[in-house]
Amino acid sequence: KNYELALADYSEAIRVNPGHVDAYINRGFYYYEQKNYEFSLNDFNQAVDVYKLVENKISLCLLASNIFTSAQQYEFAKTYVEKAFNFADSDHQQYKSIYLENIASAEELDLKNQEIEAKKKQLDKKSTELNNLIAMFAHNFLGTLQCIRSNAEHENNPKIHLKTVKMMSGALTAFSIISADDDKLVEQLKQDRSGETNLLQCLANNIALAISQLLSKTNKDKIINLYLNALQKTGQITPETTGEDLRFNEDEWNKWQALQTQWDDEFNALFSEKVELTALIEWINTHFFAIEIVGFDKYPIHFKEYGITDSIFLVVLMETLVNALKYIDVTANKPLTLRLCKENNAYQLSCENPSRQESYRGTHKGMDFLQTIAKKLNGEFINESTENNFKSTFIIPAELLD
Repeated sequence: KNYELALADYSEAIRVNPGHVDAYINRGFYYYEQKNYEFSLNDFNQAVDVYKLVENKISLCLLASNIFTSAQQYEFAKTYVEKAFNFADSDHQQYKSIYLENIASAEELDLKNQEIEAKKKQLDKKSTELNNLIAMFAHNFLGTLQCIRSNAEHENNPKIHLKTVKMMSGALTAFSIISADDDKLVEQLKQDRSGETNLLQCLANNIALAISQLLSKTNKDKIINLYLNALQKTGQITPETTGEDLRFNEDEWNKWQALQTQWDDEFNALFSEKVELTALIEWINTHFFAIEIVGFDKYPIHFKEYGITDSIFLVVLMETLVNALKYIDVTANKPLTLRLCKENNAYQLSCENPSRQESYRGTHKGMDFLQTIAKKLNGEFINESTENNFKSTFIIPAELLD
């Protein structure tokens, strides 16, 4: 099984004796096993030439034809059939067509198998996309229902509920189009280029919705790192207190619960019918961590509120922001940066998150789904992870927004 040593020995045998037919055959099989079919073909040809008996020439040619058929190298196989029957007498020429038909049948079967495999991969891809779509649909709507429930329990302005319902109604339309028709999705984005909202307001709405979802009692465990950091900074718990202490120590749990209620009440007071980004950023800076918004006010992009563009960005931003809030490393003392820029005729919306763990957690269905959306828009969704930083970038052709 030491192929390199065997190759050297066969090559040396051929050098010493150019008529060493077995060395040519063995080296030909060596090249064949290494999938170096051109070299294998050459050595079998040499062996055929060295053989003196016609029967041996024919046998080797037909053997070579069989092994190249097995390797799906059909043109080589046909070449050897032709070569074999060049040596055969007229009485045996009738069998030539049988050999060629067998090769053609093998080739046809191989093509059918390739088509079946390609269709299977396509179906697997569609199945994965559908699973991710369902997961994202459930994820988005469950969070929104929790948000509406929280606002109802706090007896907040009913207009807040209506705004949330309108946002998710638009998202429902987007999910429907994403799952059905790529061309329709692109066409509707191209037509949605004027309206009463812009990316800055869209960003504010989605930041508010993401935080509102995570501040609910149901989701408070997902951002326990933020509660832990705030309680430690205010001296309510010791620097040594862990997330497990908050979960299972009654005194610590009560402090966590009180802070959750306080934050939920404060934030829901901000989540009005029109979210003010300045007040939103100030609240995040005070309670969570530093956040930077760069470039969203630079580009005059407008679209319909709750329309297809607004809804696509809702899906993209919600997944990106919720992950950032869940996995941010607040001890790094670095800001969460949301940036919009235009390069190479495409808009790039990025979220840079000081985190050591985001790329290793979760099912990744959300990230996979965003990649699916980006591909449908002829764009890209890129994740870049380092030891202490995670960056995701959604790239969309400028012609869909300008």
